[in-house]
Amino acid sequence: MRVSSSKTQKKVERYPSALDGSGYLQALSPQEPLQIVEAMNKYGFCVVGSVLSLNQCDITVVVMFQELNARVEAMTERGKTDDPDNTEERKKKKKKKKKEADISKENWKEEREEKKKGGTLDPRDPTTWEKQNWPARKKFVTGNPTFSQAAFDNRTCNNVYRVFVALYGGETRLWTSIDHWGLFRGTKGLVFPTGKRDRPEWGGNALGLHWHVDPWSYAPGPIVLPSPQASSFCCSSSSSS
Repeated sequence: MRVSSSKTQKKVERYPSALDGSGYLQALSPQEPLQIVEAMNKYGFCVVGSVLSLNQCDITVVVMFQELNARVEAMTERGKTDDPDNTEERKKKKKKKKKEADISKENWKEEREEKKKGGTLDPRDPTTWEKQNWPARKKFVTGNPTFSQAAFDNRTCNNVYRVFVALYGGETRLWTSIDHWGLFRGTKGLVFPTGKRDRPEWGGNALGLHWHVDPWSYAPGPIVLPSPQASSFCCSSSSSS
């Protein structure tokens, strides 16, 4: 059902922005269980900050890209591709988007020269983010769940556990999911060796607003990690029930 923006504003209150003017949403602390539940009841979601330490984030990013590169290498050895645009219809759409993006041929040539053949996926180097390297087939999640120790440590860390205990009304006997890595390629202000550049066609598989399931039966909680490139995004998924 569609409603006008004015009606939407009356029915759904806007989630508060951070007070520092950064443009991010206001983040609660894992030690604020009452406020977390209040925000969940009021907005249908809540943002909780600093659930992982900076060291845990760094370890997670390193492990994530080690695992993703191993998958890309395995696909290359099998002679397969994880190209999300593997049908003629999707290739035509991709071609149209590239044309609409108005990226000059000269820039394309520069990017091809910058990219090392057989190079590994690097979160700091967008020249390695081309489709032959990119591990996510659709949307932003990778094809297989991760069983790395770092992912399990994140899923079961005390701060994440406290948040879910609060959301489930103090229930301490929780099950954690075994989920996927998630990542988006940035599209704006990306730093290439030849300077900053936009790649709007990389935004074609963005995940729109949606509900997975009833959040009170099964609460998804992606752990967002720091990104070294503008407009990029990576996360370690965590859910409990």
